[in-house]
Amino acid sequence: MKKYILYFILTFALFLSGCSQDKPTAGSKSPEGDTIVTADPSSGQITEKKPAISVEKDIGSDEAKTNNHESDFTYSIDDDSCMILGYTGKRDEVRIPEKIEGKPVKSIFAGAFQKNNTIKRVIIPDSVTMILGHTFYGCAALESVEIPDSVTYIGDFAFAFCTGLSNVTIPGSVKTIENSAFFKCTKLTSVTIGEGVNYIDLHAFRGCTGLTDLSIPDSLTIIEDHAFANCNLSDDDTIEKIKSINPKAFERYLFD
Repeated sequence: MKKYILYFILTFALFLSGCSQDKPTAGSKSPEGDTIVTADPSSGQITEKKPAISVEKDIGSDEAKTNNHESDFTYSIDDDSCMILGYTGKRDEVRIPEKIEGKPVKSIFAGAFQKNNTIKRVIIPDSVTMILGHTFYGCAALESVEIPDSVTYIGDFAFAFCTGLSNVTIPGSVKTIENSAFFKCTKLTSVTIGEGVNYIDLHAFRGCTGLTDLSIPDSLTIIEDHAFANCNLSDDDTIEKIKSINPKAFERYLFD
């Protein structure tokens, strides 16, 4: 008899709770949508239980930008920095990591991406200070490269024969544009050289036959012979400025 009375009381209590807007009904989600309320008629016990939640991580645009795929690189680590030695990935957009194994990536070794014909875009982090010689030599598919203000050195032939590269901005932190750094980048049409660059070495832009738009800074004081041989600059003031520094800057090279 007591059991039936208890069952009746419990059923009535649940009916009242179902009519209340402030309490969840048995077996339903709470207003917050994260609690399940259940009742056992035989024992009269009411329990609340958190459901198991499956979280699927959504990688937003900001996180995607930091997803650097460290496994795509070979590298060398010393006490306080990391050097990129090579690239083994197959991606057409390469975002060089700012850090690997907790060490800042400060330099890209000579020939690290040489003759890679898959890469179309390269983003270099502002941890990098040195791009050594032949780093992107012969990367014919390369169309775009972002060079940060942290870079102070671009080595010889670093971007030579990047025949798909259309424009480039060289920050003023780079004091010297080395020998043949952009040699025969035939589709290079626009180059901006930042205030602070003071030296352009031999053949730096030689054979850039598509180069028509060039911005040079007042800091530029030395331009070596043949630096702009076979270029087709369109601005007379820029041409005269270069010639005033070195009349042989546009002179054709003997073996062209």
